[in-house]
Amino acid sequence: MFLDQSKIQQAANLLRDTDIVYSHQYPMNLIALEARKRYGSTFIYYDHGLPPARVFGSIVERVYIILFRWFAKWTVRRADRIITISYFLRQELQRQTGKKAEVIYDRIDERRYHRGLDQDTARRFIGIDDRLMALFVGRLSPHKGVHLLLQAWSIVFRKIPNVKLVIVGKATFPRYLRKLHNLGKGINVLFTGVVSDEDLPRYFAACDIYVTASLWEGFNLPMAEAHACGKPIVAFDVGPHREIARKRSRFVAAGNITELAHAIIAVFEEIRDDLSVERSARP
Repeated sequence: MFLDQSKIQQAANLLRDTDIVYSHQYPMNLIALEARKRYGSTFIYYDHGLPPARVFGSIVERVYIILFRWFAKWTVRRADRIITISYFLRQELQRQTGKKAEVIYDRIDERRYHRGLDQDTARRFIGIDDRLMALFVGRLSPHKGVHLLLQAWSIVFRKIPNVKLVIVGKATFPRYLRKLHNLGKGINVLFTGVVSDEDLPRYFAACDIYVTASLWEGFNLPMAEAHACGKPIVAFDVGPHREIARKRSRFVAAGNITELAHAIIAVFEEIRDDLSVERSARP
């Protein structure tokens, strides 16, 4: 977009009477900078982070993200103020650009994500039986580590066959989606695709455990929503995860599939034991 000056100028014209311009991502930063140059508006960059090249698969993707990150940093250094969504990101930003930032966490809608959601009703709604259920929510992108999660899940499934993994999210790479479907064959995995914002809380209510093998996050909103619902969490120990989920969480070394699987199994066995005690106590 930096080559299309006419588009940048047209967009900046719309900001003629604007005092403050918030930009959440490059290349929109270019529009904010142009508006500041023309009209003296304040440019506030809202930093959600950009994953490093190492978490992408192909050479093309890595080259693209390296260039994208370089141009983004060039514009961020010129921001009047920066807000970032985790202390992890604030440290990363200061290391990369020398700029200081204010931290404001992404907020959870506690009216929709809370411990009071009824699991049985939610399971009936989405058509899940009484087997133990794990949930992942997020973009189906290589840096989210969904392929690693499925490899770990195959170990879980061999140990505890009466389990189901539900994967909610939009695919961004067709070839990667085909790979995920192949990895998920025969191990009780359900790919739902995109779920409406209205129905999403039901999936968190229905699950017994929230799992993720994400290799990089700036915040991880689904994990925070699962935490608000009181769900146990198993994840790689990356980025801001320990900031977000301090209770009922198990973190393992990033990329270690075996450790991830064993942590999931351990949580499932605890849940199964608790259910047995609960049922035996019923009159």
